[in-house]
Amino acid sequence: MILLNRWLLFLEAIGACGDSPAVFADLDRRYREPGRFYHTWEHVAECLADRDAAHDLCDTPAEVELALWFHDAVYDPRASDNEARSAALLREAAGRLGIGTNLADRAAGLVMATAHLAGTGDSHGPAAGPVSARDAAEGASLARDAAAIRDIDLSILGAPPARFGAYEAAVRREYAFLSDSEWRTGRSRVLRIFLGLPRIYLTAAFHDRLEQQARANLAGSLRRLA
Repeated sequence: MILLNRWLLFLEAIGACGDSPAVFADLDRRYREPGRFYHTWEHVAECLADRDAAHDLCDTPAEVELALWFHDAVYDPRASDNEARSAALLREAAGRLGIGTNLADRAAGLVMATAHLAGTGDSHGPAAGPVSARDAAEGASLARDAAAIRDIDLSILGAPPARFGAYEAAVRREYAFLSDSEWRTGRSRVLRIFLGLPRIYLTAAFHDRLEQQARANLAGSLRRLA
């Protein structure tokens, strides 16, 4: 009920005029699908709370919030296109809600910024080549929001050890179709990718607050897997 109230107030604030309860019902069905143990409403609620706390990091907070509602709406641990399908769902829902194309397109782009392993290390900045001053400014704004939503989505990595352990156990349950050997191999590869990054968190605020704990959590998990 709390999330539904927030959803309705948010859509009212951005001028949506469609059937918002029906769109929420579809999201609710998705986030409650059997087999989800981490990528649930709890994760969305934690992301929204982080967005509130990180409001000053976002140039377009409305686009960031809309992206967070949809960023894991499609989740199949066997698939590699969850973010693309979630972004497409956002665009389709935006049409039903009467949300402007520009806002929807920016929010869909921010959903794609949560595809961490597909684009690890990407700056999410504007494409290289000649651009106008306006395009450059819009690209810089999108890059800043992409960094913010990426850090919000990854904040669990820097959680206190007990919370991080619960997250890892939940993700393991989502990958129950893998054998223990397959899980250890695949998960270890993911952890090494993150530990190999110059910095896990792109924004100064998240880096200063969570980087050290995230690296300790990931290194500890890697040792346990070994």
